[in-house]
Amino acid sequence: MIDIKKVTQNILDKFKTLFECFPITTVVVFLATIVYAISVDNTLFSSDILAKIMQFSVFFGVGSYFVESCSSRFSKKKIISETILFILSVFLTILLNIKVELFNIENVIINEYTFRFTMAYVISLLALSVYINFKNSKLEFEEYVVRVCSNIFKSSIVFGLLSIGLAIISSIFVFLILNGDNYELVLKIEILLLGLYYIPRLLFSLYNTKGEISTFFKFIIKYVLNVLVIIAFGIIYMYIAKILITQNIPSNQIFRIIASLFIIGLPIWTMASYFKDNKVLYKINSKLPYLFIPFIFLQIYSIGVRILRNGITEARYLCVMLILFEIVYIALYFKKRDKIANIIIVFTCFSIISLIVPAINMYKVSLNSQFNNLRIYRQKDNLTDKDKDKISGAYYYLKNAVGGEALIDNYLSYDEIQDITNFKTEYYDSYSQTITVSEDIEEINIEGYKKLYEVSSNYYLESKNIDEVFKNIEFSTQSDEYRFNIDISNIIKSYIENKDNINEYFKNNNRFIIDENRCIVITSFYINYGEDDLINSYYIGAYILEK
Repeated sequence: MIDIKKVTQNILDKFKTLFECFPITTVVVFLATIVYAISVDNTLFSSDILAKIMQFSVFFGVGSYFVESCSSRFSKKKIISETILFILSVFLTILLNIKVELFNIENVIINEYTFRFTMAYVISLLALSVYINFKNSKLEFEEYVVRVCSNIFKSSIVFGLLSIGLAIISSIFVFLILNGDNYELVLKIEILLLGLYYIPRLLFSLYNTKGEISTFFKFIIKYVLNVLVIIAFGIIYMYIAKILITQNIPSNQIFRIIASLFIIGLPIWTMASYFKDNKVLYKINSKLPYLFIPFIFLQIYSIGVRILRNGITEARYLCVMLILFEIVYIALYFKKRDKIANIIIVFTCFSIISLIVPAINMYKVSLNSQFNNLRIYRQKDNLTDKDKDKISGAYYYLKNAVGGEALIDNYLSYDEIQDITNFKTEYYDSYSQTITVSEDIEEINIEGYKKLYEVSSNYYLESKNIDEVFKNIEFSTQSDEYRFNIDISNIIKSYIENKDNINEYFKNNNRFIIDENRCIVITSFYINYGEDDLINSYYIGAYILEK
């Protein structure tokens, strides 16, 4: 029998400890949760005011958690630190919401910088908070990771069960008692559960490392997840052997596979190395970081080919940073295994560099790289197909990047831009295919509709599947005054299926009903896709009819 009183008391004791250790953070999380839950239907605050409240809560909450994590090291200065932190958070919130007109800069640029700074601030302080809590625990890093993940595992199970139960109960209440009205109540209850229970438990999991590790969790780590990681290593080694025997070029997908293995496998083999009772698994597990070294060379080849062919983008920049992170991790593991927790500091530094460090952040490096590719257009008299691929890819990248369109306008004339848009491109690999079609429409049947908008949508992508790209794409007018998102994934699939007679098919299939009030008439269509129909880039010109 489960002792409900004992379980309840245990939860209350943990929350009491959490409030004693992180009082300000806990209050901020609780208040933000209550405000957001009440305002989910915009009855308390407008969306703008609510956004500012939540932004301040994130800034101040993350900062207070970091300071309170450090409190055992400078407890006498805690009040001073919290006061400074509060003032800093208020200043940051005001700064990030300052009127754009003061800078005479487009909204999108301010928003981009705001997003980058916010991400760097939040990621850095959260990572450093984990590191401080680890230091305060006085545990070995492997044991600390095991205990934290064990706490998160148990909290997530409880949260999942409570979430399902409360959703069912609240839905029944709304349907039977409120006659189906006010279904926002279900969402409000789920938000309260998230903010009043789950988030505090996650924060507490990083601090409270004294709980017992359950037998079930040990089994999952040692004999399920760890074994699966070892099997994955074996499969990739078989793939390396296949490459050496057949002399085939490694697949473009190998980088993602290996990156996923590292991101998922690192915490698993770190936790598994804490359990030493199975000597065979322990010995294999302790060698996994070394066995990962050949995989890095595969990653370098895979991403290196893409960078040499088409330059650097934000995604490729992050791929390079991941490779550097893997190298640093293995170097630490090899030379100073007892200092392996310092990889958290390395992660923090890499995050700051990637997001906000001038000249070498991923946005600036990508812009410079793609602009250099664009300059090939004027630097060579006779352009090869590969040159055209680079130039066209750079053009579409810059067109959609913050600050990129200004570079295009300052460098190219209108006629040169039109010439580049006519290039056929193969952005990523030899399997890349392009479908291009357009229809000169002299008149459009607008019967039943009152308004007509000329819109377009285009993007330069890291290969994604059709559903990811076209399930919710955005169309807009040239002035950006009219924007909307729709699902055209089925339309795209049908175009690819009929690519062999696309011109004839397009003439009879360029008008589609969006909903009862809108219709789209596609006038021009361009799509570049590679293996497994992964989309590399696209452009769609269209008219929207609206009732």
